[in-house]
Amino acid sequence: MLLDRKQGKAAAVAKSLEDEGYEALGLETDVRDTPQVEQALQATLDRFGQVDILVNNAAGVRQTPFIKLDTDKWRRQIETNFGALFTPTEVISREMVRAGRGGNILNITSIEGLRAAPLFAAYAACKAGMVSLTRTLAIELSDHDIRVNCLAPDIIDTPGINFFSEGQQGFTTNEAFERYIPLKRVGTPEEFASAAIFLCSKMASYITGVTLSVDGGTFAASGWSRSPSREWTLVHPHSAPAVAE
Repeated sequence: MLLDRKQGKAAAVAKSLEDEGYEALGLETDVRDTPQVEQALQATLDRFGQVDILVNNAAGVRQTPFIKLDTDKWRRQIETNFGALFTPTEVISREMVRAGRGGNILNITSIEGLRAAPLFAAYAACKAGMVSLTRTLAIELSDHDIRVNCLAPDIIDTPGINFFSEGQQGFTTNEAFERYIPLKRVGTPEEFASAAIFLCSKMASYITGVTLSVDGGTFAASGWSRSPSREWTLVHPHSAPAVAE
C-alpha cells in the first residue's frame, strides 16, 4: 500500500510494481489528516487483510535561518515533519495492537536529527523528536511484539539531492561528495531500501529502538573531511572547511 498526497503519484508507483508482478495499491492520502489515514487503513485491510509494517517517510524541508522563521513557518515544518509521523503511527499502531500479530514501525529520520543543522532548525528538531519518539514507542509497544526503529540517511541519490547543484560553492558535486563522505560516493535508493528491509525482517527480530545511520560514514566522521590532497583533516576555526575551499 502506497500513500502520497500528490495526485496520481502513489497510483503510478503502484502500477509500476504491478507491471513487475507484485500486488500493490496506491492512494492519494495526506498522512497528516486522521480521517484520510483511517480511510487508507480500511482500504488496506479490504485489499490485503492485515497490516504488518508501517514506514513513515513523509517529510519536507526548507533552508531558512532561525531568526527568519516566523510562527507560521515553524508550525508548518512541525506539521509536515512531525505531524506526518504522529498521525499514521497512532492509527496503524492501534490496528496492530488490536490484531495481536505484532508488527514493525520504521521511521525515516535524518542524520540532521543527530547533529547540529544550521539553517534547518525546525526540520532537525522534528527529526530529533522522531528519534526520541522511536525509542519511547519501542518500549511502550514491546508488550505487543511491535518493533519500532529509525533509519537516518544523509545524502541518497533521490530528487532531493538536486540541492547540491553542480558547481555550488566553487566545487564540483563529485569532488565535494568524495571529500565529505568517507565512502566517497552518494548512496543509492537500493542501498537505503536494503537497510529498511533488514530492520523490518526476521533478521532484525531482536532489534528495536535503534537509529541506524545509512550515510556512507558522514555522521561518524563529524567534523572531519578530506583535504584537497585527500588526507583526513579536522575542520577548525583556523582552517576553511574542506568542502568550501
